[in-house]
Amino acid sequence: MTSTGLVSARRGRRFEVRDDGGAVRLCQLRRRLGPIVVGDRVTVRPLGAGDGVIEAVNERGSVLARPGPAGAPRLIAANVDLILVVTALRPAASRRIVDRHLVGSEHLDISAALVLNKVDLRGVGLDGPDLAPYRRVGYRVFETSALTGAGLEALDTALSGRVSALVGPSGAGKSSLVRGLVPGADLAVGALSRRGEQGRHTTTVSTLHAMPGGGFIIDSPGMADFGEWTLPAERVADGFPEIRSYSGRCRFRDCLHLHEPDCAVAAAPEIDSERLASYRRMVEDLRR
Repeated sequence: MTSTGLVSARRGRRFEVRDDGGAVRLCQLRRRLGPIVVGDRVTVRPLGAGDGVIEAVNERGSVLARPGPAGAPRLIAANVDLILVVTALRPAASRRIVDRHLVGSEHLDISAALVLNKVDLRGVGLDGPDLAPYRRVGYRVFETSALTGAGLEALDTALSGRVSALVGPSGAGKSSLVRGLVPGADLAVGALSRRGEQGRHTTTVSTLHAMPGGGFIIDSPGMADFGEWTLPAERVADGFPEIRSYSGRCRFRDCLHLHEPDCAVAAAPEIDSERLASYRRMVEDLRR
């Protein structure tokens, strides 16, 4: 008799699979099924106490991937329905990375929200990035502290019943957030390196955790890109809701909103200048 479950982690050549009752089996593969990633829903045939064989992989609703060797996609997670872009007061947040993640989410048609972590550091004079432009565009912003627990209750409520993935640079506190949301989660948490206060890579593989109130959360390695590196330059504007809303208003139908005359986007006062600069850098990078 077979059962279904979610892949929660990879352990060498085997996979942890969590069934719908919460039991976890360590499963192997008996035949070629292609790449299997955290979040995949699979069919398992039990072999004995705690062991099994993955017989099939269900069709995926979504896939997160990042550039691998020679530009080939390296799969990170599957069946995600909410992407949480995590930034922090320290190390200093890069709005360019935030924008790239949001464009990736829009391109994949996956809902996204922002998490500003380590807000407890405001007491030592750090104000963090200006996230008001994201709120104006319609993105929900959660302010949290994994250290004090501030904001975790609201975040937990928003994640209930969903499969959420944390993305963002190393050092932003993604693993610490998971530990705050999932008591007992066995995760390594690293200190910031003294050199430039950059984050250390404490998460090397994606891991799925069941949340106490329902739903799952996926902790992923720090990464700068997912999804958007495959976009043609002409499609980047689709990932910026405020720019997308001006589609067709420019003088030229193929306007890329760079330096073209009579560009409605460049003239729009409500479009944040830093977001527009991020868009232009992304387009220029893809055109190289």
